[in-house]
Amino acid sequence: MEFNNPLFAEIILPLGVAGKFTYFIPEQFRDSIQIGMRVEVSFGRKKHYTGIVVALSQSTNVTKTKPILSLLDEHSLLDATHLQFWEWMSEYYMCTPGEVMNAAMPAVLKVESQQKVLRLLETSEIPVECSDAEYLILEALDIKNQLTIQEIQSLLQEERIIPIIQQMIEKNWIALFDSFEESKSIKKVRWIQLKRKLQEDEIKLNEIFLQIQKSKLQTRAVLFYLKSSEKRNQNWIRAIAFQNDAKVSKSIIDKLVHNEIFEEKLLDIFEMPDLSLSETNIILSEEQELAYSKLKVGMMQYGASLLHGVTGSGKTAIYIKAIQEALNKGQQVLYLLPEIALTSQLFKRLKTYFPEHLIEYHSGISDLKKAGVWRAARHQNIVVLGARSSLFIPFGNLGLIILDEEHDGSFKQSEPAPRYSARDAALKLCRISGAKMIMGSATPSIESFMLAQSQKIGFAQLLTRFGSTALPELKMVSLRESNNTAPFHTHFSGVMLDSMRSHLEKKSQIIVFKNRRGYAPVLKCVNCNWEAMCDRCDIHLTLHKIQHKLKCHICNLQRPIPSKCPQCNNSTLLEKGLGTEKIAEELQEIFPSAVIQRMDLENARTRKKQQEIFSEFEAGEIDILVGTQMISKGLDFEKVGLVAIPDMDQLLHYPDFRANERAFQLITQVSGRSGRREIQGQVIVQTYSLNHPVVIDLQKSDFETFYKREIAERQKFNYPPFVRLIKLELLHRQVTVVELAAQNLANALIKEFGKMRILGPAEPVIGRVNNLFVREILIKIERNKEMIEHIKKQTQLEIARLHSQGGFSSVRVICDVDPQ
Repeated sequence: MEFNNPLFAEIILPLGVAGKFTYFIPEQFRDSIQIGMRVEVSFGRKKHYTGIVVALSQSTNVTKTKPILSLLDEHSLLDATHLQFWEWMSEYYMCTPGEVMNAAMPAVLKVESQQKVLRLLETSEIPVECSDAEYLILEALDIKNQLTIQEIQSLLQEERIIPIIQQMIEKNWIALFDSFEESKSIKKVRWIQLKRKLQEDEIKLNEIFLQIQKSKLQTRAVLFYLKSSEKRNQNWIRAIAFQNDAKVSKSIIDKLVHNEIFEEKLLDIFEMPDLSLSETNIILSEEQELAYSKLKVGMMQYGASLLHGVTGSGKTAIYIKAIQEALNKGQQVLYLLPEIALTSQLFKRLKTYFPEHLIEYHSGISDLKKAGVWRAARHQNIVVLGARSSLFIPFGNLGLIILDEEHDGSFKQSEPAPRYSARDAALKLCRISGAKMIMGSATPSIESFMLAQSQKIGFAQLLTRFGSTALPELKMVSLRESNNTAPFHTHFSGVMLDSMRSHLEKKSQIIVFKNRRGYAPVLKCVNCNWEAMCDRCDIHLTLHKIQHKLKCHICNLQRPIPSKCPQCNNSTLLEKGLGTEKIAEELQEIFPSAVIQRMDLENARTRKKQQEIFSEFEAGEIDILVGTQMISKGLDFEKVGLVAIPDMDQLLHYPDFRANERAFQLITQVSGRSGRREIQGQVIVQTYSLNHPVVIDLQKSDFETFYKREIAERQKFNYPPFVRLIKLELLHRQVTVVELAAQNLANALIKEFGKMRILGPAEPVIGRVNNLFVREILIKIERNKEMIEHIKKQTQLEIARLHSQGGFSSVRVICDVDPQ
């Protein structure tokens, strides 16, 4: 049916296609439809997608439009603030609105017809309240294990399918395939505690003892619980741990639960019950109070402040104070961390202060839970602890963003689009929403420190460790000299080994840092110079001795380790270089009685395994922890007395203008794991570059001298923060095609913007990735808003022109704004 004055909606779809799409609004939806609401639409011949309404109008220039099929929300999911944030991200990071939508929304909130669903209900379970359509879907999934939504649509002959699927997901009857695979790997953990009424009423507790007096095991279990909970200062305990410690069986616990003496909770491995009573207040030291006052003044004046605090200075205490004040005002808080591995320890601490408010949000939780957080964020007073994707949660009253370890490169999204910096995006979100922001780090990024120095954001410092604990003693050891004294078979100097031995004798824990996983990065034949290289990437295959494989750390190609050289057939293969696996092996030979564990991607790929290793280390069950940068930040282990870094030169000599900054940050951060509480720690670093300026600054813990030298060098050579950078990455299977395309694009950009603004094209350090040859073009833009916007738009036009030329349509061009 046609209408004289039809309404139209502009809709974003989760596709990498530029622009928004116009749809006709049927009469039955006109009174209900709102901007920010999810809708079901068809796109193409048969595909159905969830879209977001971003505009409503009375007319359109589009001649032919399709109708909206259904409304998926009763009220707007996204308000004007978040739609504006999405639009800014799309424009600033040179990507499509659909790519932003894809990054932002949990999968269960953007169901599409190509997705597969699985049945969660048992075969015998058919809910009484099941509709005819839902019944048919469950029956079909009983016959065939998984179906695409498009197949279900054909089965039902129902045009509006997504609302039905959505409801069934929310009822936990079915699951999207990706979410199901994720949830299958998330095991449930049983927690138990003595019933609350028994904890609070001694008379009732005595009655229980009389009730169970004939069962020695039940009595032992309750007595052990009471004694251990007093020592732990918490009520809930993992059932499996309790069974082992109390030396009782599962059946005894089952009986206590059945008799309503114990109560239980089944939680995901990533969840914890409220482990202790809420602490109502946090007391800051005089230095912390002064710093917090400065941060508040800065937030009032500029909207954001930077907290530069040495490792162990108590930055988290200040964050907690800020969170308490925000919650008291009825505001919501977002606490961002660079890695989900950091959330477990911090979650425990924050939970003691905010047991009713704290929620986690990261890749470790299910999509259904993420959707729950999205809905809770519209109205509930919450504190979200999460990774960079938490920025997209549609908070209804966001008052504060805390960005801890603000310097960390993990805050930059690398793949896929939008390739955003969580730090810069958070600053923008604060400007749009009116929220305030605290950034914190022991080693602030050059960009953030310059903002503070130029009084564009507030600034405060914590220059001493909390409780007056001294900073760790840092000792640099020359590898040139130590090679003469160290045992011939080891990569450790005599100084480092003596210190390790001393700390092990004192029962002090050791962290050994090496930012390279595997056993050895190179396998080479000393006879014919053959080297194990990846077939698909221009990179060496890393030797992994335990798995007996050669692996590419880019495309994940794997090969067995050859016993002889594949080229000359001689047994003259030599392992070169050093990885975490080799370090652990050497240390086990030197200290055979020590418990040594590795924390790297091979040994701790899952969050569960990471938690397990950290818990064992925290409990003192591991003597030496060898790890990559996974162990370098944000973790507090009070028994660590020594941090050992066998080789820091790899960090100093990487061909990147940020190499010095990253080296300073990483060494400072990992050094900060040593010597907490009242004991001064020790850090020993081995290097061939004792006279390198960064090494000298590290020895003095002199961030400001490092910053002044680094900022002068950036200004001299015209690098950020004095200019903006856009990196264009061109990829193609044929090297001649990508080289010609890159040269053509560079010539067009030079003609448009001038030679001074364009660097390249050039082959990057790794010139072939997964059989795609890579060339890069770097655009330098002066910090002028109008010029930046003009160059971005013109660059996108030149890329479109390149794709319209014969032979270049298949060349992939990636735009990376503010590359890290």
